[in-house]
Amino acid sequence: MQIRSRPIAGAANALALALLTLLSACADPPTATPSISPAVVTAVTPSTELKVTQGFRKMVTLAGVRAHLEELQAIADASGGSAGIGGAGAIATEQYVFDRLQAAGFAVQFAPYDFVYNDDRTAPILQRISPNPLVFANGVDFMSMSYSGNGDATAVVQQVDLTIPSTGTTTSGCDAADFAGFIPGRIALVQRGFCPFAQKSQNAQAAGAVGVIIMNEGNTPERLGLLGGTLLEGSGVTIPVVGTTYAVGLELSNLTIAGDQVVRLRVDRVVEGRVARNVVAESDVGDPNRVVLVGAPMTNSDGGPGIVESSGAAALLDIAEAYAFSERTPRNRLRFVWFSGGTQGANAYASALPTEAVGRIAMMLSFEALGAPNFARLVYDGDQSTFSGSPTNPPGSGAIEQSLLDYFTSSALAVGAEAMPSNASPSLAFTGRGIPAGGLTTGTTQLKTAEQASLFGGTAGAALNPCYNLACDTMNNLSDTALDQMSDAAAHATLIFSRRNFTKAPLVTP
Repeated sequence: MQIRSRPIAGAANALALALLTLLSACADPPTATPSISPAVVTAVTPSTELKVTQGFRKMVTLAGVRAHLEELQAIADASGGSAGIGGAGAIATEQYVFDRLQAAGFAVQFAPYDFVYNDDRTAPILQRISPNPLVFANGVDFMSMSYSGNGDATAVVQQVDLTIPSTGTTTSGCDAADFAGFIPGRIALVQRGFCPFAQKSQNAQAAGAVGVIIMNEGNTPERLGLLGGTLLEGSGVTIPVVGTTYAVGLELSNLTIAGDQVVRLRVDRVVEGRVARNVVAESDVGDPNRVVLVGAPMTNSDGGPGIVESSGAAALLDIAEAYAFSERTPRNRLRFVWFSGGTQGANAYASALPTEAVGRIAMMLSFEALGAPNFARLVYDGDQSTFSGSPTNPPGSGAIEQSLLDYFTSSALAVGAEAMPSNASPSLAFTGRGIPAGGLTTGTTQLKTAEQASLFGGTAGAALNPCYNLACDTMNNLSDTALDQMSDAAAHATLIFSRRNFTKAPLVTP
């Protein structure tokens, strides 16, 4: 990697650069190590590590991270409001990240992968024709299900085994017997709960339904809002299927009880093979047999601008640019990866790694959604002491967690735990290949607990990111406080693990 200058403004940044240069000069030089087990580290006190990264953290700024996000917002705006994987917004986002890294002097490349693209070709429609005509708002009141069939049906709505109010045990539409008495040619109104959306839709289709409306369950605050979901590829469902809020479902249910209610339901989704591109940049300093892979989700899977979802990617880009300008003597090689489509891209990248390449990756750090508006500062539970998990995380994951926890403790910031492994985290793709992993997030659709509200502020009972995968996930949906604090934590972890001494011995925590 060719080191290039990065403009710095003001005496504070100049002082930060001088401090970082001094620390680099005093650091131990890289040492050659034969093949290693996933392990870290020489014992180091957290307070010492905090001092080591102080200058570097000052170079990774809130203004820098926001500037990247402003560019991603502009890209989404120019692409119909979406940065969804495989679309024009995602392609432009991938190119933006590539170009910035190339300008910073990295050896950067695209890592393309094939996937099945499924998204709205035109906006779905849910409209009550009679009685009381009403047009429901896409993305607010309802949304199409991924892998829904296409169609435009105007028909009477018939509810199917609803439980109102729900006790959390609804099985609406899960059994063929639920559709006994269903009149073919109608639109089925079913309720979330117990079985997959595809199963409910398959049963409705078999009973002669021309469309399916799946209302949220309504038994908890988390199950009141807009219901999004997937029928999964290959479900065989050919009729239009949408999800709604509990309130919309309740309104439709009440009018259905009162008499015939006619609704228009239209879904027009595209399903086709496309190519997405992960972006990979690797430094040319540090031991190539001891790779610290640092990744973040870039672009989202379900449309919308995805600004909070991309906040980890923006922070990682600012970190990479700062690293290109400043770092000289790491022990370990740093590899930065931006995953197009989030977990989908991570799965494609990790599964394609040859066994020999996996053996050279000592650990993986994942930085995700660092700016949720109703945030919690969360560290992935590598040792599974808070959330028991299956499968068991690879040895070393707990020490990564501990190092991140130590950073927050040393910085006098409260922190909580997030379950790991998690299907929503790119880290799962790497732990599945035996690579220890850890990371940071401020949350997505999970509701903030009362305990989290007391630690971090915000609103208990509300989603950490209420705009997840929605059109409102814009620059106006960010918490600058969270973004600033979590970007600092990500910068600290990146620099520290680039310098940690990996050995064959069991992991030693600071």
